[in-house]
Amino acid sequence: MASTPLNTNDKDDDRSMADDSDTLKSTISDSDSDIDDVSHDRNPAHLQQLQSAVAANPFSYEAHVQYIDALQKAAELENLRLAREAMNTKFPLTPSMWLDWCQDEARLADSAEAIAAVEALYKRGVQEYLSIPVWLQYLEFVEEKDTEVAQCTGSGIAKMRALFEQALSSTGLHYAEGGKVWQAYRDYESAILLTMAEASVEIRTKQVEVVRNLFYRQLTVPLADHAQTLEEYKKWEQEQLQGVEISDENNEVASLPPRISYAYQKAEQMCRLREGLESNISAEKPLDGNLLRHYLTYISTEEATGEPCRVQILYERAVSVFPVTHEIWLKYTQYLDANLKVAPVIRNVYERAVRNCPWVGSLWTKYLLALERISASETEHAAVRATSCVSLNMMFHVVVHVCNSEVHHMVQSMCCSGCDSFC
Repeated sequence: MASTPLNTNDKDDDRSMADDSDTLKSTISDSDSDIDDVSHDRNPAHLQQLQSAVAANPFSYEAHVQYIDALQKAAELENLRLAREAMNTKFPLTPSMWLDWCQDEARLADSAEAIAAVEALYKRGVQEYLSIPVWLQYLEFVEEKDTEVAQCTGSGIAKMRALFEQALSSTGLHYAEGGKVWQAYRDYESAILLTMAEASVEIRTKQVEVVRNLFYRQLTVPLADHAQTLEEYKKWEQEQLQGVEISDENNEVASLPPRISYAYQKAEQMCRLREGLESNISAEKPLDGNLLRHYLTYISTEEATGEPCRVQILYERAVSVFPVTHEIWLKYTQYLDANLKVAPVIRNVYERAVRNCPWVGSLWTKYLLALERISASETEHAAVRATSCVSLNMMFHVVVHVCNSEVHHMVQSMCCSGCDSFC
């Protein structure tokens, strides 16, 4: 069955096509050393063959990937956009695919409309899977390309802060990489502070407090760079006090207010408890059954702590690595149904669960039951029921390509039975 690849870690307004293609040719596929392969991909006949393969089997993941890869090498930007959109109607895109797409469009964004379109593209990208690299690139793009943000106007600063807060809501508890987003937020606020050399003492003092409070917030969160952040804070605080020594060799948190000191020490204990669990799911680990088991063990450990937000981000990390492992989606949705009964969150996770595993009938059943619990409209119910039937029938048609006639009949019966239960 066609499906997205398991590993989605990142190691991710149509305009004048003449200018766009020239620009794109000079910026993408620079690393390709095999000239023959590139020439082959740019061959119109080969591109037509790949396009026909997608048209013949629109639910073939690999067919979409091969066509998009060839179009990118050929710098066929208009068709590349269409091909990416077409694939995304059938499949979620991996973070690396979103990075490629957004980067290609960002290089050409030279108008307010084009910049807004790229921002919308980044917003779509961060909604499919949890990805620190996509979030960081999104933040950097807005900071550099949005005129109001770049000029530090009041509305620009408000927009950027709101976007950073959204990023922290999504990534701030990510033990291994969340610190990168906190760092980017602090760097942004510190850059604003540097522009205030001629400002009044009151205005500058207020901005100092903004940076200080960001440090305080981060120091209360268990993250891999927890101790390093404390050292960075001490150095920064000493600069604000113009060199006055604030450290105490006998008390590493002497420079912190009591409530922050207590929270820091609690977070430090949480870090120690998670170091081994994090080591077992590090990015260097092979993508296999052992890694899946380690994720499930870690998730069970977090569930026992009774902190839903921390459990949720670990599930998000797990499904970004194993997006078509329905066991994780089933556990994730079951946990949310029981512990985090927030309608927008429930709806979002179920939408993504059935999009990643559309062949799993139990997910569709749970989705419809969840909609009843959150008092969704009959229109929404009907839409989900209709989509479930289409998805189950899609499963049958995909399997038809690889099964013999006897199995065809069995699978068709299964699909029709499943569809009847929803419709």
